[in-house]
Amino acid sequence: MTRLEFFQELRRFIRIWQRSSNLDEVARRLKMEKSRVQVLRLKLKRNGVELKEMPRTVVGKRVTPPTLSKKHWKRLKAEVSVTV
Repeated sequence: MTRLEFFQELRRFIRIWQRSSNLDEVARRLKMEKSRVQVLRLKLKRNGVELKEMPRTVVGKRVTPPTLSKKHWKRLKAEVSVTV
């Protein structure tokens, strides 16, 4: 997965997260394992992207996504500010 593809995946993830009511719904809509959803949520949170709170779930194995530059994190953060 390239940085651009990962960036686009995160943008889609944010839209779906903000519109969903729970983690299971996010995982189902994105066709991802719940552990992957949690990893992406934590990655966004650690880089200053505020997502709405959802009920916690147990996280399985760790998944390491590619890294993004600060420019990409700022852009994602700005997009969330606009959509919330």
